This record gives sequence, structure tokens and C-alpha cells, in this order.
Amino acid sequence: VVTTVLDVALNTSKISESADSKELVTLGNSVIKASEKLISSLVKPTETCDNVNFTLDTVEVQVFMIGPKFTSDQIPQLDTKNASMDIDLVGIAKSNKGT
Repeated sequence: VVTTVLDVALNTSKISESADSKELVTLGNSVIKASEKLISSLVKPTETCDNVNFTLDTVEVQVFMIGPKFTSDQIPQLDTKNASMDIDLVGIAKSNKGT
């Protein structure tokens, strides 16, 4: 369901006659906020670790989840076609007191 709604949201464009950069930024922010809400609904509680990955025509999504019994020191890596990033989920979870 999330992939279907996200695909529709990303491929539905509002036609704007305006060249006003503020209006264009507002429209872009609306798409980003909608995407964030949809993708965050994929996060679910886990005791150890889990992940969800999918690719649409205009976006690639990787969701990593860790729980209180996650024991690996391995830091997950977010990969795209052009870049990669190490994400210290354990450190982030500890800083957020597990939330």
C-alpha cells in the first residue's frame, strides 16, 4: 500500500504557472513531507533488526530498524547508485534513549 500511494504522490504533479521560487519550494516541501509520512509508516518495532527496501521510478527507499537486542557492531550502510553513507543506528538509538 505504501509503495502504491508513494508512487502516485511522486508522479502526480501540480501544474504551476508561477516561476516564484517560494511557491516552488512550498510545493517541493509538500512532496517531501508526504513521502516522509508514508515511508515512516514502514518502521515497526523489532527486538533485533529488520529492514524494508523498495525502488520506484523516482525514488529508492531503504528503511533500517534496530531493537534492544541488536548485538552487532556492524553499522548499516545506506547505498545508492552514486553514493553510500554509514549510519550509526546504535549510537542514534542510545542518544534517543531507544526511541
